[in-house]
This record gives sequence, structure tokens and C-alpha cells, in this order.
Amino acid sequence: MSAYISKCTCCGSNKDKTACCDCPIEIDDRNGDINLACGDSFTIFGGNFEGLVSGTIRVLEQSNCGLCVTITSDCEDHVFKIPRPNQPISDNVLSFAFTNVTDITVTCLSDTGGDCFGNYSYKLIDRCISTSLPKQ
Repeated sequence: MSAYISKCTCCGSNKDKTACCDCPIEIDDRNGDINLACGDSFTIFGGNFEGLVSGTIRVLEQSNCGLCVTITSDCEDHVFKIPRPNQPISDNVLSFAFTNVTDITVTCLSDTGGDCFGNYSYKLIDRCISTSLPKQ
């Protein structure tokens, strides 16, 4: 049996007829540098996370080649290519947000050789579900 309340202040929102609050919460924040030789790969996330993984992967201006990013979500590979920057003072960036992520891998791409330089940052965001009613 559920009890309903007319107002919920969870996450600063007002909700009618709610028995609990469902609020996003950041549970981890990760970042690092990418320095790969041509053809090398690096796993930046591995696990089985049902929540949202949201972040960016950047190819730096001094990189000799681009990156291939593979994000595995819901048992499906999503492949993105980040080219080497054209401008000498800019980076190329991929922003992403996926749920049910099991793997994020970056691979250095080049037909001519060279190294890939970049960085990544992402957050793991889950839903915080309260089983008790908030105070009125």
C-alpha cells in the first residue's frame, strides 16, 4: 500500500501524488590523459553500469592522428571517429551520454603512423530512489 503526498521537495521540485522521490545523483567522476601509439587501444571504462555515463573525449592539437571511440551500451557497439584537429590552436571533442554502458575504448587511428594525444572525463550518474516519504 502506498501513501501519497501532495508535495515533494526532493531535488527542489514539486510533484503531485508521489510516494517517493527519484533524483539523479553523481556517484563518480573520472578523467585522464590519452597517449597512444598508432594502432594501440586503451579502455577508459569497463564495468556494468545501468545508470548514465556522460562525458567528453578530446583529441589535442598536437596529436598526429585521430581516435576511434567505441562505446558499448545495451550490448551494442557505438563507434565514433574523432579526427585530428585541422586548426593548430584547437582540439576536437566528442561529447557523449549513454545508459547501460559496459565498455568505453579508444583506439589511435593513423595510416601514416604517429601518436595520439588527448584526454577524457566522464561522470557516472544514477537515480537515487527514496523508499520513504519526504517530510511535508
